[in-house]
Formats: sequence, C-alpha cells, structure tokens
Amino acid sequence: MKSFSWIPFFMSHSLSTILAFLLITCVISQSWDQEFNDQNLLTYSFSENVTCAENEYPPLSSDRVPTYIINLDLPPKLRWSHLMADKKESGKLFPLVDKYLPLVAETLPEPYLSELKGIAEISGIELGEITLYNIFYEVFTLCTSVISQGADGKIYHGRNLDFGLFLGWDVKNHTWLTTEALRPLVVELDFQRGGQTVYKSVNFAGYIGVLTGMKPQRFTLTLDERFSMEGGFVGIIRWLLGDRSSNWAGFLMRDVLEKADSYHQALSTLTTSKLLAPVYFILAGNATDQGVIITRGRIEADVLSMGRGSVSQVSTWFLVETNYDHWNQPPFFDDRRTPAIQCLDKMGRETASLSGIFNVLSTKPVFNKLTTYTCLMDVSTGQFESWIRVCPEPSCDTIDISAGQQRSIDVTDDALLEISRRLYSMDVNGAYDQLELNLQSKTSSGSRVDKAPLPLFKNGVPKDVLSRPTYAKLLALFDNYLASVNETELVTPQEKAEETAFLDAVFGTSVVKATHQFLVSKGLAESSVERFKEQLKNIWFGLYQRAPGKQGSSGFEHVFLEEAKGDLNYLGYTRVLSLGKGPVGLIELPMKYQGVFKPHSTLMIGSSPELEIALYSICFLARPDTLCPISGQINNGKSTQYKIQTFVSKFHGRQFVGSAFPTF
Repeated sequence: MKSFSWIPFFMSHSLSTILAFLLITCVISQSWDQEFNDQNLLTYSFSENVTCAENEYPPLSSDRVPTYIINLDLPPKLRWSHLMADKKESGKLFPLVDKYLPLVAETLPEPYLSELKGIAEISGIELGEITLYNIFYEVFTLCTSVISQGADGKIYHGRNLDFGLFLGWDVKNHTWLTTEALRPLVVELDFQRGGQTVYKSVNFAGYIGVLTGMKPQRFTLTLDERFSMEGGFVGIIRWLLGDRSSNWAGFLMRDVLEKADSYHQALSTLTTSKLLAPVYFILAGNATDQGVIITRGRIEADVLSMGRGSVSQVSTWFLVETNYDHWNQPPFFDDRRTPAIQCLDKMGRETASLSGIFNVLSTKPVFNKLTTYTCLMDVSTGQFESWIRVCPEPSCDTIDISAGQQRSIDVTDDALLEISRRLYSMDVNGAYDQLELNLQSKTSSGSRVDKAPLPLFKNGVPKDVLSRPTYAKLLALFDNYLASVNETELVTPQEKAEETAFLDAVFGTSVVKATHQFLVSKGLAESSVERFKEQLKNIWFGLYQRAPGKQGSSGFEHVFLEEAKGDLNYLGYTRVLSLGKGPVGLIELPMKYQGVFKPHSTLMIGSSPELEIALYSICFLARPDTLCPISGQINNGKSTQYKIQTFVSKFHGRQFVGSAFPTF
C-alpha cells in the first residue's frame, strides 16, 4: 500500500512549514471539489424514494469485532501491550503513520502520553507516528449517529463510523485506501478496574481516545466530526504554538466515560469543556427522553434534546446526526441524514430496537464505501456490539438519496368527494345546529369597514360542546405557542403530552378511523394505527422555519391558531355556503386577527376538530399544493361541494403542513 504523499513533510521541515501545511490541508479538507465527482469518488443519484434496508441483523458472526480488556490498574505504559502485540505484525498500521510528528507528542496530557509511549515501545513505531495516528481523528472522521426511543421509553444508540475521505482513492478497486487499511484494526475495548467493567468502546488499534463508548447503566456516547472552516487544524496549530487550554475531543470522551457517573454529569462536561476541534457529541442516557445532540465549537455549545423539535429532527422519539448542523440542510452530495430519518419513520417507535437501528445504518448512503464499523448500544442492559462493515459492489458505486416522500397519484376526485361525504355524515361531535350565528351585514372582500359590530356567535359556543373530549383537548393546546415566527418554539414535556392527548382523542372517533382506512387503501398511510398517529403528529406538530434560523412554526399552529387566541374581529361576511348540516357550513369574510387585517378568509362553522384534521390531512397527503374537492352531506338529494387548498413546507426531505384552508 502506498503511503500518503504529504506525510514526509513532517520529517524535515520547520514548525512554520508545518503550520502552513496544516492551513493548506484545512482548506482542502473543508471544500468538496468538483474534481472528486469527476473521478467518481463521490457519486450520488437522486430518486423519489429511499429503499430502507430490512432483515440485515444479525450480520455474519465472522464480522463481529474482537474484544480486548484494557486493565486500568496497570501502569499506563503497559495497558495496551497485549493488544499491540497482536496487531503489530499485521503490517496495516505502518502505512497510516508513515512519518512522525514529534512536535506534538510530548505536549499531550497524562495518562495519554505514557500510554502512547507504551504503544510505541511494544509496536516498534516511533512515538511521533503514533501521535499523528491519534490526531487524525480530530479532522478526518465522517459518521452517522442515531438515538431512538421505544414506546416504553427505552433508549437505543447506534452509529456508523466512516473514515478515510480524501486519504487516498484506489482507482482500480474503487475503494478508499485508508478505510480498507483500518478495518482489520477495529477492536472492542473493555476498560476494567478491579476486574470490573468501567466503560466500553470500539476503537482502531493504536488509538487511545474514544469515538464510540458506553458506561453501562449510565450513558452512551458517540462523536461525529463537524465540518467547519475553523476545524481541528486550527486547534492543533494553537496547541503547537503553546496554547494547551483546550481538550482533544477523543481524550475528553474517554475522560467523561471514566469520571462521569451520570448522564447529567456527562452532559455538563461535554457542553462546557474547551475543545481543539468543533465536533458533535451524541449522548444518550438510561431514562425516558435522555438523548441530545451537542453541537460544539471550540468554546460554544448548542444542545438539541430528544423531542425538542428542529428543522431536521421532527419526530419526538429519535435523533439523527451526521456531520452537519441540525439547523441547516446537509449538502445535496452528502445527505445521509434524510434517508436515516425516513427509514426511522418507516420503522416506527413501537418497533424501535437495536436490530431496527442496524437496518437504518445499513441503508445506503448511510452505509457507504467509507464505513468501517457499525456499533449498537443498549445502555440499560449493557449490550455493546460492533460489526465490521464492507459496502458491497456495485450497490455502493452509486448512492440513491430520497428527495421527499412518496405521493399516491391514484386518488380520484370521485374518491375524495365520496370519503368527505362519509366523514361529514359520521361527524356526530359537530356543533352545526348548536351555534346561533349573527351574520349581520354583508360586506365586500378586502373591505376594512366593520359592518358587524356584534360577535359572530350570538350566544357563544355552548359549554357542553367545549367539554367534549376532542374540543377540550384542542383547547388545551392553545396556550402552547409563541405568536412570533421569529422566535424558536421550545416544546415542553407537558406540551408534548397535550399533543399526544389531542391525537389520542381524535383517533378514538369514527371520523379519524375512517380517514385512516381510506388513506391506507390509497397507499398514503400504513395500516398500523400508531404509525399513522406518528405520521399525523409529524406533519401537524413538527416544527419548521418561517423565519431564517428559527424553528418557530408548525402546521397546527398556523391552521388552528386563529381559533385559538380568540382575538378575531369579525367585520361581516361576503358569502356563505350550506353543507347539509346546519344553516351555514362555510363563511367567507374579511377580518382582523390579532390586529392584522386579512382581506379574505374562510371559516368552517360547526365542524368538529376531528373532521377538520381529517379533511385537511387527506388533502395534504392526496393533493399537496393544489385544490382538493370536498363534498358536504347530501341534503334533499343534493350535495354541496367546495375545495380545500393545502400548501407543503419542506425542510431536510421532510414535509409539513404549511397551510390548509377551505375555499368556494
């Protein structure tokens, strides 16, 4: 195997030359040059749907990573001797660390310096070379980490470690040279003290930090590289120039696994410690909702918690991190996040498991030519297992990435009219005949003149209507939202519980049950009730952006909040439409809402929360971004029709209700 052509620089050049080289390499590693696409190194094609891997677990037993015990009771120089004695004859380690970097070695903190010296002695590789091998991981690691939470609250954590991008491409075999060299070096490590496990990790032999680890019954932890123009090279340069105040990320991970005794202690250390390199820490605990993505700069930190909501993280039961900030879209040529999210959605919370995560991590391009291993962790049981991965030819030559969700085109106008008629006839919770309207004067569209000084509902909404389960659960949601789209919504556990309670209530009605059956028959929903409930929760309550950088809106808030605040000034009507239930089914009107004039709006009158959710959801799924025909109940042998317009808001391959409203 050829050595890397740039490593000999370190043999004979001054510190200033090395610093200049690091700066140049930083620019190269952070820019995705078109040249690589031209050489078929990063080849992606886009299709309508991701094909999620199935039945991939368990892999072949021959792919299981071997385990070594690291005895922490031994002096640091002796802890790694048995492992390196096994691996030094493989001939695989030498090409990776062909030349040494002596300027860094003696500056490293204990016990890591002594451990590196011990590895150098037993392997016969110079100390500088071993040091260089260890600091590679600050700048060249690509990964995908997944945390999922089952319906019972149990936490699962898995990751693919991808390594070797830009470090030598074998044109003949279509492989990354470094990736191929690293696979034989993958080992599981059981760090013990007094004969008892303190923590576990999966490493490359000779690397003494931690990128993937678990402290049984406490927490699991993975590290993903964060691409930044102030990447690991900048921190290394500062270290070389004498600033030793920052932590090497892999060493900090190991410190946390050894010293932190709880999820919260680990979270505190990982968010506050100064780092050499920007990274993502993915931390999971042993209790419900204990899961975070910590986006780290060298000083600053952003924490995305399980179920908080983000542009990229909509579902409340999982988190996905690759190598891009969760508030930004990944680049089109390296979108591993979207396929992972779509396959987790398909798996569903009720079937969340380590085997399910393995299938997600086996889906291309999450699984790719750079993948060296997959690790699965169950902190509650202490299950920790790793598998060597090789993405087979030719399926990894071209990677398919889904750009969106599948939409059925086999939903006719007649089918939509028929299902909407049925739903109106089933809407026993509607208040059509219990609302006494005071329409007052007719006005014109766009008129700001108030021609209706009295309330629209003469006697308000009867209390017995508002006490019905779906109405009561709907009202409980109305104080959960910020009025401004320029502020990020933070969803509290109580608010999440209220969302779930509302969905549980509407799912108990015949209207939503019939809606589910219809959508299943059209290929727009799965037969599992829980999966369908999760689907509606995502499209209605998932947070997305209406203002740059702020996850401040959801479909539910945008569609229903006008009814929520009660701050609606009725100015008169322009048209009304009867739908066979009650004297008026729809009102077209101008109005003022929270002081903002809206020249043209349409309100449903008397329909239940479950009917509105059902009709809007059907139209969103069957006729997104267009008009959807709806029929009211047949009255005197004749039905009245109108249309629902929906708009889709798209972020990171996910689709949300942007807006939905009736029109006639």
